[in-house]
Amino acid sequence: MNAINPLLTSLVLFSLCGCISVPSPQTQQGAGHRHNASGSREAALSQINQATDAEQVDQAIEALEKVLEQDTTDLEILARLSNLYIFKGAAYETSVRKKKAAYVKALHFNEIAMMTSPEFRREIEAGKKTWDAVAVLDETYLPAMSFWVTALFYQFDECLNKTLKPFNLRWVRRAEQVLARAYALGPDWGGGQLHFTYGIYYLMPAIAGGDMEKSEAYFEKAVACGPDWLLNRWGRARYYYGKTGDRAAAMADLQWVLAQDAAQAPGPVFWNLYCQSDARELLEKLQ
Repeated sequence: MNAINPLLTSLVLFSLCGCISVPSPQTQQGAGHRHNASGSREAALSQINQATDAEQVDQAIEALEKVLEQDTTDLEILARLSNLYIFKGAAYETSVRKKKAAYVKALHFNEIAMMTSPEFRREIEAGKKTWDAVAVLDETYLPAMSFWVTALFYQFDECLNKTLKPFNLRWVRRAEQVLARAYALGPDWGGGQLHFTYGIYYLMPAIAGGDMEKSEAYFEKAVACGPDWLLNRWGRARYYYGKTGDRAAAMADLQWVLAQDAAQAPGPVFWNLYCQSDARELLEKLQ
């Protein structure tokens, strides 16, 4: 993408510092050109569920980025790219530098998606920040808002050490503003993904707004909303029970995850396989 690659380069270079990095919406491409590329679009989308290793994930990303060159306003392609970059950072990248680069790219594609909203664009051009401007977005932008929050949370969790995290808590609060807007529009979206994300948010230390009771309640809502989604039980086992130390409850969730058919369960297959792989490792440690 000729208009995007230079921006990504500058973002990645900037992201190497010890702080949260979020691209400015004012630099994003919101209303792009369109060409007929239905065949390549369908082929690119079909590659996503075939992506079961790092090389295939990179191939799927490359195919989707080529499709985006034809229509920079394609919200589905933008959402898929964001999700793949989040997955790449979480599942395959091992260095902080590469993880951060992946999460910044995910944020970037979500900002592009949001800027396709004329109302959002006007708010940004008037000087508002993303976390304030999302107030004008509707349910069309639920994926962009949800993945924006997820990418920022991953960046906070995996790219900052214990010393830096207290100095970046403002970003967690800003992410919660975006999450709150998405939740108000569609709390059950994505098989409970927004409930799940609130469960993660409330695992923060109490001084940062954390609340273990609220975290438990949101994870329960996620499982109730998406009972067949592997992500919900895996996340509850890894994050909530991992913090409470409830070994039996964690093992029950992890065993359930491993008993499912990753290809048939709802949600992206690559995330399902990742949940099962991680569940297997977690169970080995618990047994």
